[in-house]
Order: sequence, then C-alpha cells, then structure tokens
Amino acid sequence: IAQNAFVKLPNRWRAPRVATDGGGGARLTWRSGDKELRAVFPADARRMQYLYLEQGEKHSMIPNFTAVTLCNQFDWLLSHK
Repeated sequence: IAQNAFVKLPNRWRAPRVATDGGGGARLTWRSGDKELRAVFPADARRMQYLYLEQGEKHSMIPNFTAVTLCNQFDWLLSHK
C-alpha cells in the first residue's frame, strides 16, 4: 500500500517515521504542523490495518484503507487547512 502510494505521489512523498506497533506489525507516521497521519499494518492478518488521523484535539480512524485512501489523506496532511 505504501509503495503504491509513493508511486502515485513521487514529488510530494515524505519519508515516514517507522516503528513497530507493539505486536510485531509496522506503523508509519507522518507529521506536518499540528497534523499527524499514521498507517498501521498489524503482523496478525486477522487484525485490520488502519489509518489514524489527528489534528489538534480532533482524531479519526479509517479502517482497511487502500493506496488511494493513503494518497488522499496525504493531500490532507500537506494542505494548509
């Protein structure tokens, strides 16, 4: 998913901070201003992958996302709104 999003956004892509999710999976994190975007990929295939979005006090989650969804949220991350 991240690789496909990178291909779609080669000029806007920023390298994420990479960490484990505490269960053997991976978490990719991007920040811009007061916004944060996290893509979580659990090691256990029975657990869903999700995007976590945060801006100030507001946060939301998008379950079972695709590369297109990640691209759209990357646009949100880099917008000045």
